[in-house]
Amino acid sequence: MSPFAAPYPGSQLVVPSRADHSQAGPVYTPTLQATTSTAERTFLWALCFVLAGYALLGRGFAYLGVAPLFVGEVALVLGVLAWFGGRDALAPLRSVTGGALACFMLLGAVRLAVDLPTYGASAVRDAVVWGYAVYALAISAIIMRNRDVLRVLIDRFRPLSAAVIAGGGILFAISFTLSASLPTLPGSNATIPGLKGGDTMVHLAGATAFVLIGLRGKTWWMLPMIIADFGLIALKNRGGMLAFLLAMAVVLTLRSRRVRIGIWSYLSVVGVLLLVLINPKIELYGERSVSLEQLVDNFRSLTGRSGEAALEGSKEWRLSWWSDIVEYTFAGPYFLAGKGFGLNLATDDGYQVDEEESLRSPHNGHLTVLARMGVPAFLLWLLLQGAWAISILRSLLLARARAEDGWHGLFLFLLAYWSAFMVNITFDVFIEGPMGGIWYWSLFGVGLGATLVYHRQWAGT
Repeated sequence: MSPFAAPYPGSQLVVPSRADHSQAGPVYTPTLQATTSTAERTFLWALCFVLAGYALLGRGFAYLGVAPLFVGEVALVLGVLAWFGGRDALAPLRSVTGGALACFMLLGAVRLAVDLPTYGASAVRDAVVWGYAVYALAISAIIMRNRDVLRVLIDRFRPLSAAVIAGGGILFAISFTLSASLPTLPGSNATIPGLKGGDTMVHLAGATAFVLIGLRGKTWWMLPMIIADFGLIALKNRGGMLAFLLAMAVVLTLRSRRVRIGIWSYLSVVGVLLLVLINPKIELYGERSVSLEQLVDNFRSLTGRSGEAALEGSKEWRLSWWSDIVEYTFAGPYFLAGKGFGLNLATDDGYQVDEEESLRSPHNGHLTVLARMGVPAFLLWLLLQGAWAISILRSLLLARARAEDGWHGLFLFLLAYWSAFMVNITFDVFIEGPMGGIWYWSLFGVGLGATLVYHRQWAGT
């Protein structure tokens, strides 16, 4: 075993001290106060506050602040100051993933420069699909300067994971059923809470994976709450349902022998059997009731044809729009640079759903990149996702082979969470706004920084 493979238990995420790599000795307890700058500590606190607000309160929380500096943008400014306020700010770019990210952002910046004179603030709003990647670079650079940041971020995710499991489904149901009576911030029509089903299911998947892997302890109430949350959200959101199931499949497939989830599996099966026997039916979401039949219809609509017209209509509408985007980019006049930022794609493509033209992008973040930035940027986007996922998977397998349970648990958690993000990005408008975009790029940055630290640790640098 490498001298750098210090004890790193999943339930107590600890990174070996720089001062002592000579033995797999005592647990090292880092202190950010002594090893990070004031700017970095301020950014990390702001980041955790913003991410928690987005996960638990949704769109209404995003309007906290004064335009154009809402809470997410304030945290972004703090991130830039922390990023360039320390040494070796460009270290993350000296990797395949970091280099691909820099190229993707450069293409986005060039496209924005062309569109900004015509569309102004609308172009800036649409450009967040790549602009929030600044979070990824800032976070990964800070992690590379101080690996203790990983431990701190995991520590701060522990209470958030419990809160998501305890209240995610309930807060989503409240957001949907009581929207007319919920409070809003001044100047906004977004309610608090204002959660979307897919977004909430992604965070439920991340929180569940976090617990299953052992990064926090299991308690008796978590499994029934996870089942209840899944039922409340999956009955309304098919993409979120698939995101959760894929994340769980990743955990089951790549877990180590240390990760024991047998009792939870058995209890889940019992819970499903009880649902089949009781077959509850509650009229909660209007056109979609809370029932086992509805859950089956939602699943069938993902894999084939369901028996519900509303589900089929939604699917056909998306597939038609996505086909048009592929046609006018790969085989049309927008191959090289797309339609750009600022233009309302839904209106221009003929798929607008309301008079206020509130829908701006297709329900697929990958095709948003294709439609707005063209085929070269789209291929670079795919390369970027592949490079990140392969680096995480490679690190995960190495850590499992070396019996480094903590590193393995961290990489498995990141990969499962990312898988849920990828599914929801495919079925919803997600990374095009701060609630999904800042979360996604933050996770991306943690993964980028963690892999670089892990491999640099084994290289002895």
